[in-house]
Amino acid sequence: MDYRDMNNDEYMITGPKELLDTQDMGLAVGLMSKGYELLDLESNGYSKRVTFRFQKETSIDDAAQDYWSGRMQVDAKTYWNEMKNLKTRLYSLR
Repeated sequence: MDYRDMNNDEYMITGPKELLDTQDMGLAVGLMSKGYELLDLESNGYSKRVTFRFQKETSIDDAAQDYWSGRMQVDAKTYWNEMKNLKTRLYSLR
């Protein structure tokens, strides 16, 4: 299944600078583990949802597709460390 066919707001490309926004923490951590830079965290004031914002790069679409299809491969320790770093940043938003 192609991630673009999914009927949800978990993944979208937005804005004039071609940004990739996602609310899926697993995808965000996977992209960070693959070396993509997290540009921003945007908290939605009335809910606990957070949008993770990445710069749109040529290969980021392929990486997102690999995540959704279960083909993304990352080092387990790198994934764990990126998850801890992201959680620290999330807690600092509160």
